[in-house]
Amino acid sequence: MKKIGKIIQQILSGSVLTHEKMQRNYPFLLFIVVLAVFWIGNTYTFMHTAQKINEVEKEFIEATDRLQKMEGDFTEKYKPSRLVEKLAQDSTTSKIKMANNATYKIIVKQK
Repeated sequence: MKKIGKIIQQILSGSVLTHEKMQRNYPFLLFIVVLAVFWIGNTYTFMHTAQKINEVEKEFIEATDRLQKMEGDFTEKYKPSRLVEKLAQDSTTSKIKMANNATYKIIVKQK
């Protein structure tokens, strides 16, 4: 128990850093500290990038929803029958009518 108390006292006072064995390990400890700093920095950068990606994904989904709504409104508003109705209301274009005949497919046979 005395030994543990002595070790804690040396760590708190800083005298452990002056031992010869500890001084030989300074380059290794410095390397470990630099790696830890880079790791922490990399983690923060990753979290920031992931947050930006999530924001862009949400914006993309919202934009896609708005586009689909606008396309639906456009197709509903500008159907050929609706256009003919709108143009028929105008007095200058009252000659426009909806064609009721079906389209024909012309097949050309080669000799």
